[in-house]
Amino acid sequence: MRFISFVFVCLMFSCAKRQEVQPIPEYGLLQEFSEQIKPQTDLILRGYGVNNYLPRGYNRTNHVANFCVTYSLSKTRNDQVSLDEARGMVVFVVENLLQAINSNPTIASRLEVVPCSSDRVNLRMHFEDENRVDLGQGVASVYFSRGTIKYERHDLSKCTGALFTEGEYVLVLEEPYADALEIVKQQGGLVSIAKH
Repeated sequence: MRFISFVFVCLMFSCAKRQEVQPIPEYGLLQEFSEQIKPQTDLILRGYGVNNYLPRGYNRTNHVANFCVTYSLSKTRNDQVSLDEARGMVVFVVENLLQAINSNPTIASRLEVVPCSSDRVNLRMHFEDENRVDLGQGVASVYFSRGTIKYERHDLSKCTGALFTEGEYVLVLEEPYADALEIVKQQGGLVSIAKH
């Protein structure tokens, strides 16, 4: 009897009209953008999406309210990422991502707020060793959401190998994105991928 049920289910799936899944333009843009910035940053795309981390009860009026991306940067256990380096990477990614979003007519037509601004971007970065463990010195992770950047270090008390650690994350600095952008501009570090 189980065999007959199995055959019946298989026949239903094979006879069902197949629907083609339409690609989501925003996902394509995030993937393409991540490939474009990789030569300058060595950042590896780990996750992406749209309309994530929206406030409870938020009602969208168009397709896309925000963009979310997560990157990692591979280092060695003894490497360190300074606050200035981390800040520069955040500003580089956000400013160039906004340029890519706002200059794409298909994406722009789907935006809830035009032009897309930095408060519509959620960005995470992890600076990791060869075992994908966040670095134990300097800045280990960065979180950017709703106009605020948080830089954290990872105080490792024990590291036993790939993906297993003991310790805690400690806030190094929290700053408004506008302040970070101004600091990077003053340091002459604002670069566009179009120039490369």
